[in-house]
Amino acid sequence: MKIFKLVLISMSALIFMISGCGNQKSLVDDRTETFVKLCGSCHGVEGRGMTGPSLYNCSVCMSPEKLSRKIERTMPLRNANVCTGECASELASYILEEFNGKKGH
Repeated sequence: MKIFKLVLISMSALIFMISGCGNQKSLVDDRTETFVKLCGSCHGVEGRGMTGPSLYNCSVCMSPEKLSRKIERTMPLRNANVCTGECASELASYILEEFNGKKGH
């Protein structure tokens, strides 16, 4: 019984810490989650490429607008148009910042 209580308390503390002391998630967390969910299986969670190409210095990683259009029109493969508008813009900014060192996009 003591072990159960200890596990329950530990899990509660962990959930509290993960939640960031509240229910709001930061934009960075949302963008990371979106990237992993929509892009990670092909580009890898670190953007280095797997079945899809690396996102470091990619051909459309010159501007957020160009990358956002590419995401809207073609990504993810076989399920295009899942991420459009603000989703594509935020994802493009995330890719440029995380894998191409272009902050503020």
